[in-house]
Amino acid sequence: PYDWVPPNYWYSEQLGAAFGFGSEQGAGVGTPDLPSLRRFLSPQELDTLWKEKDAGMYHMSPSGSQFHTRGVYNAALWERYGKPTSLEEYVFLAQVMDYEATRAEFEAFAIRQNRSGRAATGVVYWMLNSAWPSLHWQLIDFYLKRGGGYYGVKVGCRGEHVAVDYSDGDIYIINHGIEWKEGRVVVVDVVDLAGKSLFHREVGSVEMGPTMSKKVTSIIPWVGDGGWNGVVFLRLLLKKDGGEVLSRNVYTLPSQLDVLSWDESTWYTTPVSSYANFTSLMGLPRVEVVVTGKMGDGGGLKVTLENRGKVPA
Repeated sequence: PYDWVPPNYWYSEQLGAAFGFGSEQGAGVGTPDLPSLRRFLSPQELDTLWKEKDAGMYHMSPSGSQFHTRGVYNAALWERYGKPTSLEEYVFLAQVMDYEATRAEFEAFAIRQNRSGRAATGVVYWMLNSAWPSLHWQLIDFYLKRGGGYYGVKVGCRGEHVAVDYSDGDIYIINHGIEWKEGRVVVVDVVDLAGKSLFHREVGSVEMGPTMSKKVTSIIPWVGDGGWNGVVFLRLLLKKDGGEVLSRNVYTLPSQLDVLSWDESTWYTTPVSSYANFTSLMGLPRVEVVVTGKMGDGGGLKVTLENRGKVPA
């Protein structure tokens, strides 16, 4: 694909999903953050960006192209989160969508890197950056600012990682390195929007060979299969036996995943016939989040976020 597809697209067995070598593909994301947008869009264009989901945009592809509008992308954003109420809300949700999209692509290729039959041997992402201020197809914008898509790739490409298969809820640990890893622990937690624990499991003493991924457990139930009502959060931790956290990965999961219309696929995307519903996230209660910073020995700054509330932030 070159335009938006949902996370579970990559875990199928069709078209551009994670099998073989993907020579050029991506979910069409790359929305710059607000300071960058205000540098190259006029006030009128900024209004159009969040108010008119099918409008042609000068900073997309040329007029007449399938990519002259953000129609496919915006249809998903409007349906999954609800119609935006402001430019700031639209751009925030776009960063959430972009992060989800790129992380899913790279995690799927990582999870399937050594499976028996149709292993995923690699992928070339479309694309890293643009030669002019653009509203899509970039991880780093024209002003060298990194958006949600960049951080999704960064998480999906961690050397040691833990991730969920969107198709069935299986949990995998991933080793991109060339050394054996021993004494790994995976912790799985599912909580609802009120912070109530719905599922907890811990698997210890896991060993990993070089450049391999291994299933360690499954979430039961999984979304769409007798799963939970409404949106839930899935947190995965990969730790050493001594407790050091190697990878922390948090997903926002709906009660039903997006449904793809494979038979209606084009050369650039696969349509969605039924979208996941994340609208309840817009009503998350406010919490107190405290930010602190501490200078490190090497001159860097370590920033800590602390949620002092009783519910997820």
